[in-house]
Amino acid sequence: MLDSPIGVAKRLLDRLTTAGLVQHTASDRFQFHDLLRLYAAEHAAADPDRATA
Repeated sequence: MLDSPIGVAKRLLDRLTTAGLVQHTASDRFQFHDLLRLYAAEHAAADPDRATA
């Protein structure tokens, strides 16, 4: 998604994992932490322009 080299993407994901913002779920899979996903969903629901996005 970032259109970056694999090494750069791995380093960024490692930093996000260390910060607790994403969780490593499988060898090559990551997902947002549950609380971050809930926070984003709540803000998206409150955004009047969400249908446009």
